[in-house]
Amino acid sequence: MQAGQTPDRHSNPVPLSLGRGAGGEGLSCREALSCTASSPSPSSAQARSEVNLSPSPPAPLPRERGVRYRRASRGLSCFAAACSTLLLLGCTDDPPKPVTPKTDEETPTVVPTTAAQPEVTIVRPKLPDDVFFQDPLAIAANRTRVPGLGKPTETVRTTEPGATGEPATATETVSDAPVDWAALLPAELLVAEANRIRERFTPKLASVATFNSSLLDVPPYAAELAALGGIATEHGGNIPWKTNAKYVRDLSAEMIADQLQRGQKSYEQVKVPFDKISLLLDGKRPEGLPEADDATDFAISADFGFLMRRFEAAQNYLKTTGGSDAAFKQNAADLVRETRVLAALSKVIAHDDHGYGDDAKFQGYANAMTEASLAAATAAEKGDFAAFDLAASNLAQSCVKCHGDYRNN
Repeated sequence: MQAGQTPDRHSNPVPLSLGRGAGGEGLSCREALSCTASSPSPSSAQARSEVNLSPSPPAPLPRERGVRYRRASRGLSCFAAACSTLLLLGCTDDPPKPVTPKTDEETPTVVPTTAAQPEVTIVRPKLPDDVFFQDPLAIAANRTRVPGLGKPTETVRTTEPGATGEPATATETVSDAPVDWAALLPAELLVAEANRIRERFTPKLASVATFNSSLLDVPPYAAELAALGGIATEHGGNIPWKTNAKYVRDLSAEMIADQLQRGQKSYEQVKVPFDKISLLLDGKRPEGLPEADDATDFAISADFGFLMRRFEAAQNYLKTTGGSDAAFKQNAADLVRETRVLAALSKVIAHDDHGYGDDAKFQGYANAMTEASLAAATAAEKGDFAAFDLAASNLAQSCVKCHGDYRNN
């Protein structure tokens, strides 16, 4: 390049010089480098004379780069926004449909409904206030027994033949049907059974501790003693304490009037009336006896459930005491007494006071128990073990069948 000539950027692309050339024009770093790369290589002396390498102020490169960087960033942001818009709206030529927000007043989709059902009005009757108990818990806790309707009656129908042989008239007479207690349980056996119960209770009531250990044994035999007292009031035999039998009946019922529990309270509930009963059985009359009715209501005095437990104890007694020929012969007298007592108790549970007077099925079971008990007693009196064993089996079957119809329903 000659001094004074303008450099051609296209033919000789030399950027602005770092110093000044022969013509006095400054060269940049890029022009200097371009010149050395494209022009013929002069000698080192000539190059030093033509190019002035004196320091010059640097070009504003950082500012130029920042501008280009910001422009590139803006371009990339616009491109990313365009891509996002295409992804959201879809690649279609149709313009996006405007979305209008729903309002509360907008009508929902109509769903077909069935015909309206007619309204049903329930009219509840107004109950009078007197049908409710004022204190239902107190009523539930009241264990007072309600007397029965009276003694069982026997209905006798007689007919008179008419002119055509058909019954023209029918007359109905009602007569009392008292139980022949002496035929079922002779007086001496009744007295012996009452004494046996007293002997059973005496050691059990010696203290609170012995009472607690035999708590479950008291109710069934106390109910039996109450039943024996009621039977004694109607018995035709010679019973030494017959005039006091109604007190024996009521005091025995008093022993189990409330549910027994372990402790002093229940012990005194049983012990106090039992001591009076012991005196009555000895022919003595203790002081402070309450008034007692001459008529007996077995539903009040002899608890039905406790008598059922007494029957269960009798079944076990017959098995252990008369289960073999040798045991049968050894305990024949006790077996006679036990089976006779069962025959009498079978009549007690079938008494109308307990509510089964008009129940033919229950009466049938009770009569079967009475007959089987009497058959076992007769066999024990004769010493016939085979007959006794058969009668005891029939007695057990009667109990099982009765329980199947009544206890399980």
